[in-house]
Amino acid sequence: MQVQLIVNELDRLLEKLRQNGVDFISPQLVQFGDNSSFSRQSCLVKDPDGHAILLTSIPVEPE
Repeated sequence: MQVQLIVNELDRLLEKLRQNGVDFISPQLVQFGDNSSFSRQSCLVKDPDGHAILLTSIPVEPE
């Protein structure tokens, strides 16, 4: 089982997590898709107990 959280502004969140010493499983953001409006970015981090959490950002289409 894996926990996935959909987040806004993934880049900003990852910077805050790095500043607070969170352990990263992914060395960098992983891009899924072809850079279209439906692509997404993800990164794996560890929670305080060592469990993996997948953080994902899905772009919102402008109205």
